[in-house]
Amino acid sequence: AEYMGRSRPGQVIMEQQAFRAFALCCVALAVKMLCMAMLTARTRMGTGLFLAPEDAPSYFLKPVFAFFLLQKTKPAQSTQADISELERIQAIHRNDIENIVPFFMLGLLYLLSGFGGPRAKYHFYAFTAARFLHFLSYYGIRAQPYRALAWIVNVLCNVSMAVQILAAHWQQQYATVEKDL
Repeated sequence: AEYMGRSRPGQVIMEQQAFRAFALCCVALAVKMLCMAMLTARTRMGTGLFLAPEDAPSYFLKPVFAFFLLQKTKPAQSTQADISELERIQAIHRNDIENIVPFFMLGLLYLLSGFGGPRAKYHFYAFTAARFLHFLSYYGIRAQPYRALAWIVNVLCNVSMAVQILAAHWQQQYATVEKDL
């Protein structure tokens, strides 16, 4: 039951392959964001850099943080390298939020709008792979143009889904108006 090259709106959510691909990608990206938060906390503990003095762990909490973050806490003596490292990690985390949160919403709307099958899976897998490549090129190998290319893939996936969603809903609205005339 295809309509204009896509399934009927809402029907595709029952299509297991596309929804499973989306769910898998969402879980992987959510875990990645959680790991970024832990990496930020670990770096803050290791460098002694905190946004506010009360954020620094108390005497009793230091062993707990050291155990969970696998790192000893350090007094608030930081170098420019420590600050740069923390800023780099925070930039990665901010970039994740700017790209992954819209992906979660657009991906679900994409499925609910009737898009599925290989086209949806390509969007989901390409976005997720590019997000991990972005992290590796920003934190690991620290090289361009890989980071920029990964970001471009992320933006293109999100824009592509948004345009298709808008076009599908505009077509549906136009078809409804035409029927009413």
